[in-house]
Amino acid sequence: MKLKTALCLLSRPELKELGKLLDVGIFGNQASIAVCFHTCTLLLSKDKIWGERELCMALYPDKDPDSHVKYLRTRTSALLRYVEQYIGWKAYQGDATLQEYCFVTALNQRGWEREYRNAYRHAIAHIEAAPLRGFAHYAMQLDLFDGQIQKESLETLNAKEPIFQSAIDALDNAYAIKKLSLASKAVSQDRLRQTKHRLNFFRDNIIWLQQEALHQSVVARLYGYLFQITAADGSLGESYYFQAKALYFSHSNDWSALGTFENQDILTIFVNYCVRRINEKELQFLAEVADFYELAINMGTLLENGKIEPHHYINAFVAFLRGGNKLALNRLSQRFGNQIKGDVALATKHYCLGYQKLFEQDFESAAQYFLNALNAPPKTKNLIFEAEIRGQAIRASFMSHDYHGAYQQAKVLQVLLRNGRSVNSMRLDAFKAFARFVAALCQAAKSVSSKRLMACKDLELKVKRYGRPFFASGWLDGELARMLGDQGNS
Repeated sequence: MKLKTALCLLSRPELKELGKLLDVGIFGNQASIAVCFHTCTLLLSKDKIWGERELCMALYPDKDPDSHVKYLRTRTSALLRYVEQYIGWKAYQGDATLQEYCFVTALNQRGWEREYRNAYRHAIAHIEAAPLRGFAHYAMQLDLFDGQIQKESLETLNAKEPIFQSAIDALDNAYAIKKLSLASKAVSQDRLRQTKHRLNFFRDNIIWLQQEALHQSVVARLYGYLFQITAADGSLGESYYFQAKALYFSHSNDWSALGTFENQDILTIFVNYCVRRINEKELQFLAEVADFYELAINMGTLLENGKIEPHHYINAFVAFLRGGNKLALNRLSQRFGNQIKGDVALATKHYCLGYQKLFEQDFESAAQYFLNALNAPPKTKNLIFEAEIRGQAIRASFMSHDYHGAYQQAKVLQVLLRNGRSVNSMRLDAFKAFARFVAALCQAAKSVSSKRLMACKDLELKVKRYGRPFFASGWLDGELARMLGDQGNS
């Protein structure tokens, strides 16, 4: 990690806190390191583009920067180590269970037996008292059990304490949670990229979940349902979906015990299933998506390291907008609009505003917002995201009867997709079919003829075969049907 990158990852309060720690010498009594840190943060606050030479000139204005670069590097290398230690310390500081686990491990390594035994019992009790236990809980619990087993012989282990069974149960739950989580993601990727992963032993997890109800955690049961809904086609997974949703919502006050990453994992699997059903024209799942995001906002689990993923922001925005939930939409925009993760934050906001104008049938304003999203940084965006933006821009132009503009955008989209051949994705094929279809539809709209309309009908069949992008559903069929009707009446 580079020093500038590490500093940019920290928030302003964290930079202030780190500065105070360096000033008092908690990481090492070197005043020059603290001075180097404060100079770096000053350059960052002024949004200046700087590297080693600029930093050297700021630190040593009376010296030749070229001759002092080597001296500077020893300071910046030391500062980077301190910044990395601080980041690790912050993660440790925010997790009480991890703190206890590390404390017990340290006491065991030092051979302080009496203190170790007291801390061990306290740590196990703390983990078991958690309202819900995820993979991290079971992994730490298993390691603590294993450490205790390794310390003593079979004869001296307390027979009244079922430590072996407890260790086996912890291992089973940890394995099932992580295995089913990874298997769900693998199956989702198989659908998108037409790949095939080997899911070794996953059936053993499903059988265990069905037969060993007394020893499995709520989280393991939930992941069992999530894998079933991810692997099932069409409506076959619906019964598992509603069982999973009921289990999830029945413990809505407890999920925060798992931590951000596991909550994000669960939310993503639920939302991916709902989006898949929406793309299959099961539009009632829009309300389901809204339910999950509203719960995530209430639980405070939507943010990851203080930021929201762009796809989560877009999914929640669209679900609240189409569901007419103005209160939730305003909460989302106000609380998370300035916390979108990554360099596509501005493009994401413009995309959502364009979608809102499209929904309100203000097509000219929508087209402008989508254009702003395309022009927003970064210049080179994720291929699928850029295709989504251009697809919506085409729709806005077409619906405002700017057929020339829609046609030009469709041709640009075709070129963009042609250069993205390395992306093996069914969505990419759907976008290609959509771009060809909408370009032909624009030509037909400008000069209606039976020949052109029949060509559109043939292209429409290809779009349906590949599975159209969600934004193409409905309006394309309607426009083609309208033009065919006009042609029949003329």
